[in-house]
Amino acid sequence: NLKEYEVILQRAGLDRSSHEEVKTLRVCARHRYGMGKYWRPSKLCQFPGHKGPPTSVKSRDVINPAMAKEVFQLLDISLPIGSPICSPCRKKHKADTN
Repeated sequence: NLKEYEVILQRAGLDRSSHEEVKTLRVCARHRYGMGKYWRPSKLCQFPGHKGPPTSVKSRDVINPAMAKEVFQLLDISLPIGSPICSPCRKKHKADTN
């Protein structure tokens, strides 16, 4: 399980910051709630390179921490954990990482 500050850092794209840099950061209450406990993801697939029209994701398929890290390593794009991903994009990502 991730700690709240780790989730906020990841959603802000700062999860690769050093421990020393993280210790100097401050988050206001508004951003803490907006990027932490009360964060609400889009309803559309957020995977980079999604083909076709925007797809509303109704299932619980979301980008997990491992997938977010893989996408960053492959594409240098930071994706917020908890963002939806459609089945075709999830399958494509799995094929690309195997």
